[in-house]
Amino acid sequence: MKAIAEPNRLQILDMISTGEKCACDILDNFDFTH
Repeated sequence: MKAIAEPNRLQILDMISTGEKCACDILDNFDFTH
């Protein structure tokens, strides 16, 4: 449960709960760096 409680993961789960999303659409909502 700790892994899915992380805020970014919760937001991603919320985004994909409404249907399939392209990874690029998901990443556009975050400020991730490589």
